[in-house]
Amino acid sequence: MKCNNCGAELNEEEKFCTVCGQPTNEGVSHSQDISAAKTETEKKKFFGSKMKIAIAIVCILALGVAAAAKVVNVMKKSNMSDAEYYQSLEMKNRDRHAEALTDYYNSVYGGIAKGQQGRKINMKLAVSDTVKSLVSLYGIDISGVEEIELDIAAKKEGNTYSTIMKAGGNGQELITLKAQSDLDKQEGYVQIPELSKAYLHTSADAFNGEGNAILSAANYGKIVPEAEDLKKIYERYTGIVIENAKNVKKAEKQSDCKAEGVSQKADLYTVTMDGEEAVSLVGELLRQLKDDNEIKGIIKKVDEEQCAAYEEELADAIEDLEKNVDTEGFSSIMEVQVDSDERIIGRNIKIEDGTGEEVVIRTLYPRDGEKFACEAFVEVDGKEYFHLHGKGTEKSGVINGDLILDMALSETGKEPVLTKNVLMVTLEEYDISKLNKGEASGTMIYSTEALAELANYSLKVEMEGDQEEAKGTISILAGKEEFATIDMKIESDVDVDVDMPSDSDKVYEASDDGDMEAYQSEMDVLPLLKKVQDVFGIDFGSFAGNGMGSGF
Repeated sequence: MKCNNCGAELNEEEKFCTVCGQPTNEGVSHSQDISAAKTETEKKKFFGSKMKIAIAIVCILALGVAAAAKVVNVMKKSNMSDAEYYQSLEMKNRDRHAEALTDYYNSVYGGIAKGQQGRKINMKLAVSDTVKSLVSLYGIDISGVEEIELDIAAKKEGNTYSTIMKAGGNGQELITLKAQSDLDKQEGYVQIPELSKAYLHTSADAFNGEGNAILSAANYGKIVPEAEDLKKIYERYTGIVIENAKNVKKAEKQSDCKAEGVSQKADLYTVTMDGEEAVSLVGELLRQLKDDNEIKGIIKKVDEEQCAAYEEELADAIEDLEKNVDTEGFSSIMEVQVDSDERIIGRNIKIEDGTGEEVVIRTLYPRDGEKFACEAFVEVDGKEYFHLHGKGTEKSGVINGDLILDMALSETGKEPVLTKNVLMVTLEEYDISKLNKGEASGTMIYSTEALAELANYSLKVEMEGDQEEAKGTISILAGKEEFATIDMKIESDVDVDVDMPSDSDKVYEASDDGDMEAYQSEMDVLPLLKKVQDVFGIDFGSFAGNGMGSGF
């Protein structure tokens, strides 16, 4: 092989000429590979740098938008009076609460008024050996009772409401109640097949127009207000109150919102109102209530006659307010604490009515990281009537903590006596973030020390699920021991088949004394008691007399 430059003889494997030093064909090829690799590396470095720059620009823009929002907020705040900015804070908090309440209401009650719905609830009750031993002291042997079961299935289809309730135990059905109601005619039929093949007929008219429990339950969907109507009502009246808060002053220094050992810094706004301003506000609220079509619509659904009475009472109240109210000496002072996220975390309202009586209402909800505390109380002339307080932790919407309610349940002379620990609630892994969706997850334990007889007992409720399907357990605890438990399961979209009576069936009027006597006379109770005795192994004769026992 010869050098391309000087012509010197070279070995095949040589990449450079030993005479002139120029690269051979092999060297050129290798040099090109190195150059290409270098170019590709530089290209990758170039594009990698561009990507990093792009990401950096996006981050800067995002931070810039957030900063700009802060700047806009600061500018808006600087151009507002204390009253205007305070009103905007109240509106923002009001709207947040209204949205949460609407979501919760829709998820829990939204389906009730629908034309078609169905639900099944299964409950199983089991008692501990301790309870069985205590019952045996009264001569009743329930050692054979493993569990008592209740099934309730109900369905509303159009204007027909059907219900089947089954009770049993130890895996066997014992007694059934079937009911069907016609909501248009306001009447219904009930049958208990194990006792009688006859039907009981009931109607709203037969009970002086008040109806009965079955019809009232069946027709509940008709009177459930729409979520949007409730939202309008809430926003309307809170808006009136907020717009009337005109005498507002912001404190120069921040205050501490403190409760149960938890403290949070907050801006402090003081809102004052004199007697004339208060009367003007109350008058505006009353006039709005009198003409409020949403409220009147809700009342008409329940009882149309009451709507006219509602308007008359409000008209009288407005007249009394305009003629008889003495505003001298009245004053109202409200201190509102707002955190850095513009959330209201504290209120302290003090009202003097001109007679020397002073009412104080306080609510506090400070946070420190995951820690939270809450306090709410009502005080009249320095005496507490209501006090709710508690603390715990919240992480990603999951709460662990304790709440305690103290209330004035009695008086000594004219002085209220505050009873401590009327209700104590412990929350364990309770997910409040699911509430707006109508879901439940967590444990709540209820107890009291207000009654000595109940001081050692508590009620434990464990739940998991939503409106479509849920399960839970309710336990009665004595100390830490479970005395009794109820396992519950809720399902939706169930079918309920209840037959209406035919022409050949006997039908008795529930409102007719003679019919009820005839119905009771044909009820065959002994076979049912015999079956209960066989299923649970209970000797009724041991506590109901030998007459009943010998009947089996």
